[in-house]
Amino acid sequence: MSAYVLIHGAWHGGWCWKRVAKILRAAGHEVFAPSLTGSGERKHLLSPSVGMDTYVADIVNLIEYEELDDVVLVGHSAAGAAVSKAAETVHDRLKALVYLDSVVLPSGKSMFDVFPEQWIDQMRGAAEKDGDNNAAPPEKPMMYGFFASDCIDEDKAWVLRMATAQPLKPYEDKVDLDKFYGLDISKTYINCKQSQGGLPGKVAEKLGLRYVEMDSGHDPMVS
Repeated sequence: MSAYVLIHGAWHGGWCWKRVAKILRAAGHEVFAPSLTGSGERKHLLSPSVGMDTYVADIVNLIEYEELDDVVLVGHSAAGAAVSKAAETVHDRLKALVYLDSVVLPSGKSMFDVFPEQWIDQMRGAAEKDGDNNAAPPEKPMMYGFFASDCIDEDKAWVLRMATAQPLKPYEDKVDLDKFYGLDISKTYINCKQSQGGLPGKVAEKLGLRYVEMDSGHDPMVS
């Protein structure tokens, strides 16, 4: 059996994997679904210093201190950048890397370098409106219309209720992935067909990723 390490995307926390974790555990797998620093039940740790290095350390330390092997490391949405960088350190413990409708960065780029201007403006605008400038609070149009777009109303309300502010620094930090792209790891990209957040098949395959499509919105672990 494998050890699944499930990493959530922006505004989310480990809570979003509850249903998937239950299924995997019932099949006999180990499952870890941490909330990254500043998110979910760790929202009290949010600070301007939380950046990409923080997220990578969260993932690497979990895998190393739980002494995990045969790990299927899954990154949803924005977590794609962090799991790629973490893989450089823990690649010998990985069985497979899975990107779920997520970011896959070229080396040396930040997420804000590759995001559409509209997304960047929305996040910066939300952070500024909140009077913080360091983190964007969850907003109903984003949670309902993008993340939970194909969810039932009860689940949309759950996602919004559980969502926490998203720090901007991880999106601004450039990520050196030269070593990552030289690693011999099984890599799969799952594109959610009802979402606008995923990579096209040709791009994924060019990056050396096995490409799979799922007929869902951006939060299939919920819907």
